[in-house]
This record gives sequence, structure tokens and C-alpha cells, in this order.
Amino acid sequence: MPAFTDVARWNMSCHEENPGHFRPLLPGSKRLHISDDDFHSRHMAEQRNRRKNLQERRLKRARTSFIAGRLLPVSRLVEAMDQTQLKNVLETVIAQHPEVVQTIHKNVRRPSTNAIIGLVCAKAAQIAAHLPYKCDIESDYSYIRVKPYLTEFLNCISDFILNLLPPMDFVLSHSCLILHVITGLIHELPNFSNTEFQYTKSVAYQQLANLWLIVLSWQNNSQDAEGACEDVGSAEASLEWLKTVQNMKLLELMEKHNESSAGKFAAVVEHIKTELGTHAVLSNSCSPEAVAPQGSILSDLITVDYSSYSIAANTYL
Repeated sequence: MPAFTDVARWNMSCHEENPGHFRPLLPGSKRLHISDDDFHSRHMAEQRNRRKNLQERRLKRARTSFIAGRLLPVSRLVEAMDQTQLKNVLETVIAQHPEVVQTIHKNVRRPSTNAIIGLVCAKAAQIAAHLPYKCDIESDYSYIRVKPYLTEFLNCISDFILNLLPPMDFVLSHSCLILHVITGLIHELPNFSNTEFQYTKSVAYQQLANLWLIVLSWQNNSQDAEGACEDVGSAEASLEWLKTVQNMKLLELMEKHNESSAGKFAAVVEHIKTELGTHAVLSNSCSPEAVAPQGSILSDLITVDYSSYSIAANTYL
């Protein structure tokens, strides 16, 4: 038997002469005869399989490459925001696009009475929460520390009060309730010895007193004085006023506010007493037995000048 190297060399030479028929053999292996057609068909099948696999890989890559990231829809962004983020975004949009203010007013409902009371109470609570623990509450240091929260509280109540005044969507009972809560919150503010705070608190009382007078005298200034007994609208407004004063015990509440503020609401107390007396007289005058030809009773009894009751006016102090 020839040596292994000789056999391998002989097989290689045979393969070079006819590669379709012979392949190198190792010692002890049998020769496999493959025709040219079989070899060609196998070779073509392998080529097709390789091309198919390559095309599939390219197709998969092409499909995944079209999936790209995108921004979240605005509705989803708003849904994921907390209240502070949403507030900041709205303020930024309004500052950059003032024209959207009118659209917001048209599409957003006015806050409810409970929502307003809850917000102003939360603003007042922020003042108490930031008072120093180991310091005199009435000291200048305490005032300086809570001054930003005090300013925010005063700005907040000013915005809501102006929105409650006529001729806005005016409901007497709602306005009186909110004014009552706000007046009580002013009483509860720490009595800082700082001169600036004392002046601010005094002005706040003056403005609140004027606002009470505006709210409580609105029906009298808006109704027609002549023929009041025949005017159904005026009668309903008078009944609403009387019902609100009685249900809320407004005279007693204002007397307490006047006592807590060292007499700042004396004019409001006197106004309520006068109007209650006026309603008693009108109740008797509008009865069938009391109708007389002397003309309007309201024109003689109601002397409230609405123009005097502006926020800046302090004529009652």
C-alpha cells in the first residue's frame, strides 16, 4: 500500500484533472463519484438558499428601520402632568400668546364657591406653615420670612373678590359667604409688629368694608326706584337680599367682624340695619291697604351712592 502522502497527492492530482468526478480521499475512505450535473444542481441550490437568507435579513432590517420615535400627543402630556407643571405651562403659553386668554375664559367654567374657599384657605395655611418655630411670631424676622406667602394670599383674594362683584355672574349668597371667609382669614393673620404689615392690614380692612357695601347695596342701586311694588324683578331681588341676610345671620356676623377689626366694619353694620328697616317699611307699604299715591318710597329711603364704593375709596373710615 502506498504511503499516505502518496495517496493524497494522487487524489489531488485526480481532482485537479476532473474536479467534478473526484475529491481528495483519506486512507480507508471510499471514493464517491459525483456527476457534473449533480454537483452543479447542488451548487445552484446552495446559492439560492444563500440569496434567500440574505434577502430575508435585508427585508427584516428594512422593515425595522422605518419605526422611529415621535413626540407624545399633547393630550397625553397634559394627562401626565401634575398641577404645578400644568400651571407653569399655561402661564408660559399665556405669556407668549396673550390672545389665548379670551379662549380660556370662554371654555373654562368659573370656579365653584367651595373651590374658591378651599384655595384661599390653602394660601393662608402657607403663611402659618412658614412661620419660624424658635422666634417671636410677631417679630420682623417672622414677617420677612412669610412675606412672599402673605403677598400671594392678598393677591389671590383680590383676584377672586373682583370676580365676585357685580355686574359679573352675581349671586348674593355666594359672594357674602366668600367675603365672610376672607374677612375671617384676615383676622387670623399673625399680628406682626412690622409697620409695613400694619398698614397693609389696615388697607385690607378698608377695602373689604367697601366690598361688603358694594355687594349688599347692589340690588338697591340696580333696580328702578319708581313702581317698585309692581316690579317683579325688584321684588325678587329684595326677597333674595332679605333671605340671605336672615339665613346667614349676616348682621350678627358683621358685628363680630367689626369687633375683631376694631371698628373697621361699622359702616357695613349700619348699612344692614338701615336696609332691614327699609325692607320692613316696604313690606307694609306694598300691602293692598298701604298703597298710596305719594309716589316712590324707595326714592326717599335708599340713599346709597354706588360710585362711592370702589376698591380704592375709604370714605367710611
